[in-house]
Amino acid sequence: MSKSAAKIGPILAACIVAGNMIGSGIFLLPAVLASVGSGSIIGWLIGALCASLLAGVYGILATHRPPSEGLLDYPIQALHPIAGFINWLAYWLGCWVGTIGILLAAVGYGLAIFSLEFGRVTETGILIAAIWIIAIINLVGPRFMARFSAATLVIGLLPIAAAILIGFFKFDLGMFQTAWNVSGKSMIEATSPIVLTIFWAFLGMESANAVSRIVKNPQTNVPLAAIAGTVSVAVIYALATTALFGLIPVGTLSQSSAPFADAISIAVGPIAGMVVAAAAFARTFGCAGSWFLVSAEANRVAIDQGYLPEVLSRALSSESKIRDTVIIAALMTIVSALTISPTLNQQFILIVDITVLIFLLVYALSSLSLIKFAQDFDDREQKRRAMIFGWLGLLSSLAITFGYFAF
Repeated sequence: MSKSAAKIGPILAACIVAGNMIGSGIFLLPAVLASVGSGSIIGWLIGALCASLLAGVYGILATHRPPSEGLLDYPIQALHPIAGFINWLAYWLGCWVGTIGILLAAVGYGLAIFSLEFGRVTETGILIAAIWIIAIINLVGPRFMARFSAATLVIGLLPIAAAILIGFFKFDLGMFQTAWNVSGKSMIEATSPIVLTIFWAFLGMESANAVSRIVKNPQTNVPLAAIAGTVSVAVIYALATTALFGLIPVGTLSQSSAPFADAISIAVGPIAGMVVAAAAFARTFGCAGSWFLVSAEANRVAIDQGYLPEVLSRALSSESKIRDTVIIAALMTIVSALTISPTLNQQFILIVDITVLIFLLVYALSSLSLIKFAQDFDDREQKRRAMIFGWLGLLSSLAITFGYFAF
């Protein structure tokens, strides 16, 4: 078989990008968006547009500047070592802080399986226990965690597919219309800040880098696959969220720590809701394990780049593995305790907003890197396209951040 025959086309590449994005991002968001109402669909459209532009940035970067250390390399190559350090620090922080958000979703759905309700101190204790369970699993059997995460990808689609399918048959248009804007603000004031929260669901659109070497005609197909994969995820997520607003009253939805399970329980029955909760729990727990692995791996990149003291690089691989895992778990424990809020959903919002703000800095630096790289492109059309995506990607990152703080 020739090398060309072994490569994949843009449709399969888009499926890979979409698969890397579909995880825990959606499972608590409908409850968060209920503070605005069903009109939050506008936020999904804006978020999808910005995410697609940034996916295009990474698609172009992947074909023209394949980095040895993933997206962490771009600011080093294009801008300055200091920009590289800022980029690494933001990515490292975003990974493990975001993992707390994923585990909060896991806690919510885990309790929903058995219809349990606890106070916030107990819920936080469960969250911290989950952090250390994942840490131990990564120390003892990281391959198991990686395989478990991959296996739960299809399982994680069950709650989303169930919401869309059941919503199609039992959708209450009147309930959806009544819940259009319950914030008491204008739609601009209500939706501008939640675009940042919605963007949580799009973290991972940069995974186009992972497929660039196996795609036919990569200069055209990789950016296309990155954008198509991101748009596909946006459509799926928006449909699922819209369905929930037509299945469950907005007041009930806003108080739910397992919105998909609660919606299915109301529409079909408690057993179906329990199955959905179990599927969501499995996916969020598996996804958290993967992000924990990435967080620990970022430590190795920091040592290789000289961002951390040289003494750390002299540790044996087994010792450094234990050290990195314990450091990440300890930091997650501290942040989990410091961010405890009146409700699980409020803590989730706080963690998610912090994480997305951090990642937007990473995306802005990557967009700036593309603008700098594009100046050296020989092909005029490729240069023009790269400059357009670079500037639009940068403006998207800044616009989401501005919308969050301005309103």
